[in-house]
Formats: sequence, C-alpha cells, structure tokens
Amino acid sequence: RPIPSNCGVYYFEIEVIKGSESCVGVGLCTEQVSLERLPGWEQHSYGYHGDDGKSFEGSGTGVPYGPTYAKGDVVGCCLDQVDRTISYYLNG
Repeated sequence: RPIPSNCGVYYFEIEVIKGSESCVGVGLCTEQVSLERLPGWEQHSYGYHGDDGKSFEGSGTGVPYGPTYAKGDVVGCCLDQVDRTISYYLNG
C-alpha cells in the first residue's frame, strides 16, 4: 500500500509466521518493482533479510545490518522521509 508523500515518518511491523524453510525479507519499494523477489534485490527497493541479517539497497549484494530472524519474530521498518533514512527493528 502506498506511503503518503506528506508523511514525514512512516513505520510498520510484521510478525514472521512461517518457519525458517523460507527466506523472509521486510522492506520498501516503488510500485514498479516486481514482488517476485526479496525486497532490496531490485532497483528502487530496500530490505532487511531474515536469513542473513543483511540490508539490501537495489542490488543482490547486502551489507551486515543486524541479527537474523525467523518464525515468531516481529520486524519493524521505519522510513524517515525528512532525514531520507530507512531503519529496521527486531522484536521491539
């Protein structure tokens, strides 16, 4: 669902409900990005992946970001449009 352009800070959380047999990624993208791949692997997308704890920004090469996550974890994503940053939070 689109983030309002007049929203300075936008935050959402998800709870991982599937087991570790699948890769989980949380993030943001523009409407033109395919949802067939994890967020962050395509241009104009950003994501934090549960299998390796890396963040991705428009490429298949990630950088270490935080701990891995899996079933039962809650992952938050914060877009600060004022500072032009994206932050991720795990379990609080």
